[in-house]
Amino acid sequence: MKIDYIPFLLGLTLLAGCDTPSNTDRRSGTIRYSVELPFVKENFLTYFFPKEMVVEFDGHKTRTTIETSQGIGRTEIISDNKARSIKYLFKHFDSTYVMMMDSARVAAMVRDFPVVRLEATDETEMVAGFNCKRTIAHFETDSLPAIELLHTSEFDLGTPNWYTQFFGIDEVLMAYDIEQFGIRTRMRATSVEFAPVPPETFAGNFAGKTVDWPEMKVLIDNAMRVYRDTASPNGR
Repeated sequence: MKIDYIPFLLGLTLLAGCDTPSNTDRRSGTIRYSVELPFVKENFLTYFFPKEMVVEFDGHKTRTTIETSQGIGRTEIISDNKARSIKYLFKHFDSTYVMMMDSARVAAMVRDFPVVRLEATDETEMVAGFNCKRTIAHFETDSLPAIELLHTSEFDLGTPNWYTQFFGIDEVLMAYDIEQFGIRTRMRATSVEFAPVPPETFAGNFAGKTVDWPEMKVLIDNAMRVYRDTASPNGR
């Protein structure tokens, strides 16, 4: 049986707005997130869905990686938050696709996803040892339930969410949902380690078939279909 793999990421990044334990240098390190499908019934297919997302960062550069437990699929997103460019790799079984995007191409891509209205609150919550601020993201499409964003300003990453639906928050997201391709994915930081990250981590020397966003969108949507078919009818 062929198992499709859905690893889109855009949501797979950082947003900030918290206070954190003391450390001498918070410009570089690694954040690990748990990954869940809150509205998809647990079954044989969800076993292959990624369980963790890893974000490595150094100043204005980030590398987000998400991979299935069986190595069936892999996604990497390398972002230069100062140059406003991303390198994106999507591996699905034996096929690998690569996409390079500048700010104009990213803006066109983001327009394909549900638009959100951000509502700041005075509430906070601890996530992975960080006291984070809470923001509510309301979708302009009323049928989609709102998303809770927990974010911190303790990471000096510039504008880490510039290429996501949450570009209005210039902080690192520690807990959030992503609504894309008809599926909601939930990320929550489980650990943070501040340590130097080798420069080659952000080189992005990807090998694969080069595609543009319209083609990549179709590839990801096809991979998502199997999970949409198993989504809980009572979860939305």
